[in-house]
Amino acid sequence: MNWKIFAILTLICSCLMAPSGCGPQPTPNPPPNPPAAQGGTVGSGGSVGIGGTTAEGGSSAVAGAAGSTVAAVVFPSCNDVTAKAKPIVRHPLGPKRHAIKGRPRASYQIVGGLRNVFHASNVDFCTDQGSIGSCTGEAPVQIWATSPFLGAGTFASLNQLAYDVYSGATKRDNIRGVWPPDDTGSFGVYAMQEMVARGLFSGFKSAQSFAELQELGQARGCIVGTNWTDTMFAPDRCGQIHVSVTIEGSHEWGVVGWDFDKKLVWGQNSWGDEYGVKIGKHGGYFNLTFGDFVRLWNDGGEAECPDLPVLSPANDNAVQFREAG
Repeated sequence: MNWKIFAILTLICSCLMAPSGCGPQPTPNPPPNPPAAQGGTVGSGGSVGIGGTTAEGGSSAVAGAAGSTVAAVVFPSCNDVTAKAKPIVRHPLGPKRHAIKGRPRASYQIVGGLRNVFHASNVDFCTDQGSIGSCTGEAPVQIWATSPFLGAGTFASLNQLAYDVYSGATKRDNIRGVWPPDDTGSFGVYAMQEMVARGLFSGFKSAQSFAELQELGQARGCIVGTNWTDTMFAPDRCGQIHVSVTIEGSHEWGVVGWDFDKKLVWGQNSWGDEYGVKIGKHGGYFNLTFGDFVRLWNDGGEAECPDLPVLSPANDNAVQFREAG
């Protein structure tokens, strides 16, 4: 055999027997299971992606405070654009208020670091003072039936309680006459004194500035007494009212929400569910801009905020909030 042919045959045989890939390869072993994501398992205090569980101090979506989940605030919804316009009802009002010296006329301060908040009601209706000037009793009773307070009742029982608180306020104030029969109106501070005397609130604080009211309003609703102008009887379809120069009298109402993104104060009225806008069945809600609120505040507005109740752990998250911005 030619030595060149012999060399070529030898090289081919060597290639067929070598493990370098010339011959068929064995099926590779399956890859090992991927390692678990950092943070532990759901049962041991972590979550697949983040490292905390709702029970242990976080949530699977966002980092939250211990035992709670940060959620978006739900404000009352706009009425349907096709809804029939509501009739304008002019309820009884108290005497006009006068500007308080020393309050700035145009500017206002927004306190930094505060959250959007809406204090939800414990009942699904708005009280209605009817033809009685009992707004000073209605406002604190409705706040008492708003988280984080635990007050509740039927429409009839809460209306009667509001009348009783109003009657007590007229006995405490410096206005001549007592209701019934003299429907003279009263002031929020005397209604709050009556609420404390009845054991419904443990105490209260009067806010001295718009900035202080923002801070106090983070954890509870407050009551305010302001002038009421002719344009404020008719909120638009999204519940907003606007302040005019024609003052009809004064009115007591609850401040139950703050929208710092849109610079809106949310109020709760005592003129039944058909006034303003609703959350579910509960109506009577309205809003006004920070600028309009400060105009009212400067013209003799007052505000009282009840002391916070002592709550059980189950009620610690009663206030609905989210971080502003």
